[in-house]
Amino acid sequence: MLPGWASQARRAIANIPREQLIPRLEELLTAHLDQLTDEDDDYYALWVEVLAGAEAWALLAQLVRAARASPNLLLQDIAARVADSYGALVADGGERPATAPSIQDVP
Repeated sequence: MLPGWASQARRAIANIPREQLIPRLEELLTAHLDQLTDEDDDYYALWVEVLAGAEAWALLAQLVRAARASPNLLLQDIAARVADSYGALVADGGERPATAPSIQDVP
């Protein structure tokens, strides 16, 4: 998840079958959630990209909720913008829509 490896990681992740990917992302997110929401906003933003790209809406919702509770004001701001961009998808861990917003749409 280091920024220099992010594009290669996204390409690799795109090739993993969803039924294998989502449980593994959940495992990783659970293990690193405290680090994501208390330290580095760049690391948090990379997770947002990965989860949105994988359409892992329930996990993205979990990340947004944790960031909102974080003492890190930058993360709180990013979380609010992610929630605004993805609306109901992260409000309730939503269902996969026919079309989803692109991560490029997140300010």
